[in-house]
Amino acid sequence: MNDNQDAAQQALADIASIRDMINGAQTKTAEAREAMVGANGSAKLALSVAGDARTVADEASTKAGEIRQESESSREQADELWAAANSLAEKLDSTKDVVSGKEEVARTDGESALAVRTWSANLQEISLNVFLNRLFRKQTRHRLRPPKPRPRSSRPRKN
Repeated sequence: MNDNQDAAQQALADIASIRDMINGAQTKTAEAREAMVGANGSAKLALSVAGDARTVADEASTKAGEIRQESESSREQADELWAAANSLAEKLDSTKDVVSGKEEVARTDGESALAVRTWSANLQEISLNVFLNRLFRKQTRHRLRPPKPRPRSSRPRKN
């Protein structure tokens, strides 16, 4: 009987140990449940934050696309302005060359016009001298020569 009693006491001790284990398991289960509730809340929060992050990332991506399109447009406009500026610079150089040529022609024409004017003035002076010389000679000839007799007509004179 002693063996039975010892076995019963051992069983009671084992029961207490089992109860302690069950209590410990229940405590751990409660802690796990709390952790799961906390984890569930954290997971929901993490999911919410992840959703917000995705929304912000989508907005940033959309904005980046808009900025890229605007920068491409700005780049195209800058390229067009650059080409226009280069074209204008070339036209300016060409115009300067034309103007220089025209200035040279104008200078040459001015020199030619001055030479023609001088030549014309000299020619007028010479013409005037020749005219005066001829006029003078003609007058001088008339003075030096006796007048020519008039031919008499053979008709009788009327009285």
